[in-house]
Amino acid sequence: MAKYKIILNDDLELVAEVNRQLQETRGYCPCALEWNEDTKCICSTFREALAKGEETECNCGKYKIVKIED
Repeated sequence: MAKYKIILNDDLELVAEVNRQLQETRGYCPCALEWNEDTKCICSTFREALAKGEETECNCGKYKIVKIED
């Protein structure tokens, strides 16, 4: 079974901007239209992608899911 991990995006300017926006939104995804438990960073959409083993970025681009090589 493949293993995956969450890493920060290597675009540090993007990460810094998202972090700034997260402070303004009290930790909710800056891309979300609603603030609820599903949109609290790390959002449920991204957690579900991790559970499914999908290599992707979160909606705001701060995090990535990558496959760990054995």
